[in-house]
Amino acid sequence: MRSERIYLLAVCHQIGVNGVGPHKHNDWLSFELCVDGKPVIIDPGTYCYTGNAEMRFLFRSTVSHNTVVVNNDEQISIRDSMFTLANPFGETNVISWVSADEHDILEVEHTGYHRLLQPVTHRRRFFLKKCNNEVEITDSFLGKGIRILEWYLHLEPALKCRLTNKSSHIYRDEMPVMTINGPELGATPQVQRGWVSKAYNRREEGEVIYSKHKGEIENSLYFTRRLSIPDVCFCKTLHKDV
Repeated sequence: MRSERIYLLAVCHQIGVNGVGPHKHNDWLSFELCVDGKPVIIDPGTYCYTGNAEMRFLFRSTVSHNTVVVNNDEQISIRDSMFTLANPFGETNVISWVSADEHDILEVEHTGYHRLLQPVTHRRRFFLKKCNNEVEITDSFLGKGIRILEWYLHLEPALKCRLTNKSSHIYRDEMPVMTINGPELGATPQVQRGWVSKAYNRREEGEVIYSKHKGEIENSLYFTRRLSIPDVCFCKTLHKDV
């Protein structure tokens, strides 16, 4: 998905070949986002293979991707193998994909959490408004039962986040890069520390925007976040004042 200033790449492919994913991570419905050609929301990378098992599992985990963890569980079990993922119950389904002059819309779901005692489908809708350079991301959860839902957004290490109520303001060298507003449901976002690996066997700390909701799903529940970027003229004026 692309506008004049925003580039967004979403993960919605099936697992490898015949349900087995070599070198696959738990990244269904995750995404990466760049503004003006610079990374903002990123994939933390791989870091290592067999040299450090715990770090290998961490970098492959659902927590280490820009998606939602349900009931403290993985989308697909990662402890069975250091490399592959295999889950006959899990798959992705692209519900719709529309690319027009005014907007791009992608709606996709995954069924990795159908293996839970009370199955739930996670559906995510990306709506890129090209004229406004704005992205709306709506997460829907279809099922029943008490759920713990946790969102993770991993930031490029050079960026910092400041919080005000339900909004997350992202800066690079004190210059505003992006604001994330919402959702109304759920706890106020927090800033945590995470790991980012840009080269094999090397890692550095980066900030992670984390939020959580615990409640009952009767049939469906949805949350919408709005990602917006400041006007170029505003940034130039602010930079001149500084």
